[in-house]
Amino acid sequence: MCYLRVTLGLTRGDSPGVPYVLEIWPYGNYSPKHNHGNAHAVIRVMHGSLNVKIFNKPLDKDTKPLKVITISKGDVTWISPNWYQTHQLINDVSGDYCATIQCYKYGDDDDTQWPYFDYFDENKTIAEFLPNSDFEYTKLREALLVEYASRLNSECAKYQR
Repeated sequence: MCYLRVTLGLTRGDSPGVPYVLEIWPYGNYSPKHNHGNAHAVIRVMHGSLNVKIFNKPLDKDTKPLKVITISKGDVTWISPNWYQTHQLINDVSGDYCATIQCYKYGDDDDTQWPYFDYFDENKTIAEFLPNSDFEYTKLREALLVEYASRLNSECAKYQR
């Protein structure tokens, strides 16, 4: 169970965590069954595919999914407080990584803003996940550019011998 959360921008106080997130899912990895604290969201798949298991609210450790859908590059999907709020994402489709861009926001009439995602932990009890970031986008970009330059220099050195 592992994926990379890259936040784009700053928290605005109207969503669980930073509202704009790039998630990178290595093949074979998945999220726990979770919900999004009654937030609205729009999700676009930028690369690869994910299976999405959709569950009834509230979370129940023994519930079977209502439906399983596959979302792939170019697809756009959504969640709202009453639709698709509780789900599990699994990258077991294409043998490649999957990248999604997600945008979260609480409803304008939501007076109780819950900053956590509820999920089932390894003991099958409901736990709270505060959606922090593994990387800020600018820091990830800098790290990737350094790695790219290093590899490029290494490749150029091979041909200069």
